Amino acid sequence: MLRQFVKGMHTFFINNPTNTILENLTTSILKNSNAFSFHKSLSAYKNTPLTQLASLANRFGVANIFVKDESFRFGLNAFKGLGASYAMHEILRKKPQIKTFCTATDGNHGRAVAWSAKREGKHSVVFVPKDTTDYRIAAIRKKAPMY
Repeated sequence: MLRQFVKGMHTFFINNPTNTILENLTTSILKNSNAFSFHKSLSAYKNTPLTQLASLANRFGVANIFVKDESFRFGLNAFKGLGASYAMHEILRKKPQIKTFCTATDGNHGRAVAWSAKREGKHSVVFVPKDTTDYRIAAIRKKAPMY
């Protein structure tokens, strides 16, 4: 349930969800995965910092505001590398003969797939929309050569 309140000149929203996590295939996979152990085993793994924003908290009249800084995650500037790398690891554990991974994106996910494939010694193909900027394409290519 999303509640709104006003304090002085500021409007705040508080999200107090009443939903529960259903027991299904997805939650079963997550509970039984070793994703955290896998990621900790990667040589490039580092804990991401939790940064306190005291000035911003003071400005809004709240006790604390914290931001989890994912800008250094595997050199990808995003948490996307976590999902792509673990998914590839699990797929290759079951089907090591796979040679190429592909995806369609114009951003961080493409970089994560390219990086993860290279790390696994595999190829990657990243399809991008025709209006994707050269800068984004270069950022994806920088992580791994693609077909």
